[in-house]
Amino acid sequence: MDNLGERIKQLRKQKKRTLADIAGNRISVSMLSLIENNKSTPSMETLSYIAESLGINVSELVSDENNNLTEQLWERIDDIVSTDGFNNPELSELIELNLDQISKSVYGAKIFKIYAYLQVIKKDQELSQYYIKKAEDIYMSYGMMSQVLETRVDMAMFQFANNNYRQSLEMLIDIKKNTDNETYLVDNQSFNIRILYLLGSLYAANGNLEFAKQYLDESANLASQTGDFSTTSETYKMRNLISIFENDFDTYKAYIKKLDLLVKLTNKKEYKFSLYFSKMSYEYLINNDPLRILGLYESYKYELKYDGKITEKIYNTYMNLMVGIAYFMLEEYERALSYFQLINTNLPLANHPIDVCMRSELEAYKARIYQIQGDAEKALKHSEIATNATKNYPDNPYKKFIMQTYQDIKKGNLS
Repeated sequence: MDNLGERIKQLRKQKKRTLADIAGNRISVSMLSLIENNKSTPSMETLSYIAESLGINVSELVSDENNNLTEQLWERIDDIVSTDGFNNPELSELIELNLDQISKSVYGAKIFKIYAYLQVIKKDQELSQYYIKKAEDIYMSYGMMSQVLETRVDMAMFQFANNNYRQSLEMLIDIKKNTDNETYLVDNQSFNIRILYLLGSLYAANGNLEFAKQYLDESANLASQTGDFSTTSETYKMRNLISIFENDFDTYKAYIKKLDLLVKLTNKKEYKFSLYFSKMSYEYLINNDPLRILGLYESYKYELKYDGKITEKIYNTYMNLMVGIAYFMLEEYERALSYFQLINTNLPLANHPIDVCMRSELEAYKARIYQIQGDAEKALKHSEIATNATKNYPDNPYKKFIMQTYQDIKKGNLS
């Protein structure tokens, strides 16, 4: 921090602010002058206040060579994750080569969070907790309490990633309870919207659809009130699926209407995906209309411009599954298999029980096709894969189909 004072003075002058402007009513002008001339070292609390007065993040004030290297490293990591997700081996290698050089900055905290998640994938719980704690400590040192809470949420979601759905839910409930009265969250409705969505999603993962609906609706309503739609795509998609499961068509139509409006207002891909996927799910689970599914898919392709990003690859996984199912329903089995073969199961796909059951239908439909083609051994193998992947999850229409397929194939009955 040798040049801290000079940085404060430079930024203040760039913004055409006086010493009195920045000092405000929290510190004296004379003290700020001493800080700017490197004759006094501010506390982290004072530094956070100065950064707030300058309208910048406190990490920008403590920039040094390591911070610059860390920022550049973060930009490379962010580019890899946005393009390939977490499966690119270069990601872990890149971080490990630079672990000793990562500064205790906001960018450093972001990198530690990514590295912690990579340890989750490797099932190294101890190391993941170590690095997520490092990230939390950095945010805490800057007084960035919202980011501290986000990091604690990440800890809970690491349990989710390891299929510890009950523990993950309990951790989130505690976070929500402990932060309900925190004044610094009043202006951070994005956090409140996200935690309500996650609670809804986790209640669904644990089979409690009543609580799931309550929290998903609260998240959606708060998003509408604040205009913060950062998690709305997933919220609406989950809420639509639950309404389809329960034949709650009024709720389904209401959320489809909201999604349609968001697509028109923003033209964002995540809203388009949620809209079309919800409609295709309705045609599949309620109307059993393969031609309507294929028509929706053609409209989706027409509206979407492919950019090769990881999120779009994930979207295509679900779309190819729906199209393959539609061709199965039309008894075009080879064509169905051709779409099933396009599905990349190595992508970082959601491991929510509903998503897992949905994707496991891939194996169940393959099993039915192989049985029809006379390959009983292959049929049984794929039906067992689907059954084993979903047997411990709460019931839903996808799981019901998978279990029925397994029973039918064991009995040699595919009526």
